Amino acid sequence: MRIVGFAMVACLLCALKADACDADLDKDGQVGFSDFLIFAAQFGQTCPHTTPDTLSTLSVEAGYGRIVLPGTQVQLNAVLNGSGAQIAWRQVGGILAEIRSPNALQPIIGVPAMVGQPETLLFEVRAELDSGQQDSDIVWVEAYVPQQDVADLTLVGDFSPKTGWECDQDPVEVPEVETRVLDTVIEYTTNGIPAHATGQFPNQGNPNTIAPVTQTWRIPRFPEKTNTPTDMATFGITLDGIKLERDTAESYRNERQWSYEALTPGLARRLSGNARFEWLGTDCNNAHVQPTGVYHYHGVPHGLVNELSSDAEGQAMVLVGYAADGFPFYVDLGPNAPEGSWELRQGTRESVPGGAYDGTFREDWRFVAGSGDLDLCNGRFGVTPEFPEGIYHYYLTEDYPYIPRCVWGTPDSSFRQRRAGGPPPGGGPPPGG
Repeated sequence: MRIVGFAMVACLLCALKADACDADLDKDGQVGFSDFLIFAAQFGQTCPHTTPDTLSTLSVEAGYGRIVLPGTQVQLNAVLNGSGAQIAWRQVGGILAEIRSPNALQPIIGVPAMVGQPETLLFEVRAELDSGQQDSDIVWVEAYVPQQDVADLTLVGDFSPKTGWECDQDPVEVPEVETRVLDTVIEYTTNGIPAHATGQFPNQGNPNTIAPVTQTWRIPRFPEKTNTPTDMATFGITLDGIKLERDTAESYRNERQWSYEALTPGLARRLSGNARFEWLGTDCNNAHVQPTGVYHYHGVPHGLVNELSSDAEGQAMVLVGYAADGFPFYVDLGPNAPEGSWELRQGTRESVPGGAYDGTFREDWRFVAGSGDLDLCNGRFGVTPEFPEGIYHYYLTEDYPYIPRCVWGTPDSSFRQRRAGGPPPGGGPPPGG
């Protein structure tokens, strides 16, 4: 079975707002991705196992959402359980698009070319038997329009012209996440396959292929904030079980002194000179693939955010996952989204590779306390939809540092961490390499 569809997530979000323990487990009776969302609603509570409902004789799933550029012809992939059903697609939201083969499981959507800002299109697939039994599901297609100000080097680079960037590829296997609630942690094992569409891998910037790789992570159930940050290489994991990495393996001349940023606008815009890499193959989810086949994020996972939110619910803050120390992290979609407190250094680099600080390297940036809304680790204390009494929480942001560079709590040993202390406010380059 597919782990995530638009309708399933919308249902789960309703459960998050109510009592998480009233929500059903997956229909196969196993604790999987959807159940981890339930655990996320009441992180310190163990929910009892319930008996799964009997599967219906007819069901249809609309498949995975897509993020593509305006003017793209994109194929959707629905899955039907039940023979003899008639299929019909219709558009139920967004700017009007063409639907070719509306009575097939795999229609072609013609995304309009004249789109001036990001637009989400919604499509419903309905299956019906001669007996009158029906089932339906909804999938989204986002028409992405680059909004970057070329004069603002703090924003993530625009890689949309790159072949392989568009997220229109279904997962190579079914995503799998199994959880265990222990005394002090929630332990879960994932096959590392994201619960959303990805870009094309390999591509010109990334030679690796996504593959299932078993990974086990443990998230503290009762996090406590300390006074000393811990510098992290692996910051945390998302609700679909995918890790977030701070660093890339690439550095200038492979000397591990000037580390390339995966999402830097300097890297995206530089076509010649001392920079060795122009693009590290990240897709629309700001993710790419390690040589082992592990798919991982370096910034906001837009496909997952789309799965976990809907305009109908008016959600601004979207819970995306948990950090290595147990505190939650969010993406804020609202007009008053917080800004980070990191900025580019001024002037030119005093050593090789030389040149102006333009964001190409991690060492080009520094933290300036009070310059934004967030602290050194890209977080703050406040009320969130899941924690109405308030909690310390982190943010993934479209501006640097994209994902937090450190955590304030005690990280579990299943995550890679650096030495304690974190980047000095306004001082030298961040530690770690």
